[in-house]
Amino acid sequence: MKRAVVTLFFSFISFVLLSQNNTKGSIGDSLATIQDDEREAPQYRNGVFEMANFISQNIRYPLEARAQRIVGRVCVRFVVYPNGRVDSIQIVHPVHPLLDEEVIRAVKLLPPWRPGMRDGGRPIHQYYTVPINFQLEDNADSIYHQPEVSAQFPGGEEALNSYIKSHLQYPKEYIDTCISGKLRVSFVVGATGLVEKVCLEHPLDRFIDEEAMRVVTMMPRWIPAMDHGKPVAAWYTIPIKFALSE
Repeated sequence: MKRAVVTLFFSFISFVLLSQNNTKGSIGDSLATIQDDEREAPQYRNGVFEMANFISQNIRYPLEARAQRIVGRVCVRFVVYPNGRVDSIQIVHPVHPLLDEEVIRAVKLLPPWRPGMRDGGRPIHQYYTVPINFQLEDNADSIYHQPEVSAQFPGGEEALNSYIKSHLQYPKEYIDTCISGKLRVSFVVGATGLVEKVCLEHPLDRFIDEEAMRVVTMMPRWIPAMDHGKPVAAWYTIPIKFALSE
């Protein structure tokens, strides 16, 4: 049986850098702009490893996400307020609503921190960012929604547009009616670059839908997505516009 694994993807150094690189911004009018030489980062109780342990014990891999084999790294950002309260939680690198919502739920459970300081000990508002990795122990057949590097059509976006334009045929059933519209086609680019699992997000009409799926299904091998240096299967979505040429 394949096991689900949730990990905080970090080392001590990378965690500190994430904190330092996200110390500027505004929440209403109350978030101070912090200079690197004037502030001390907020700290969770006995440090980041204890914080990682707390989140790991409280986060749950959603069953529906496991069933759909949704994997990826969610980055969550929050503010540690002068009283140590954690709030203003934002997902800065989403993967899928099921995983994003679970991360927010877990972060809301964090107890008070020791706040960031500046000017020799004055508590301040400060951002803190945490990456959380959702993966299946045996994820060879997992399908990514947000890989580190997206899949690419050979030759890039311009070549993809050219391919669609040259292969798409306006359904003869509608030549006299001049029906036009746009639909979105989603599909999986496998780890070997093959296109599979083609589906429509916004179908228009039977004949138009069938033509769009035909063109996508016929596509040549793509350059697969990459994650952690390895090719992975990943979802990809493209818009296709139908209009009768003059």
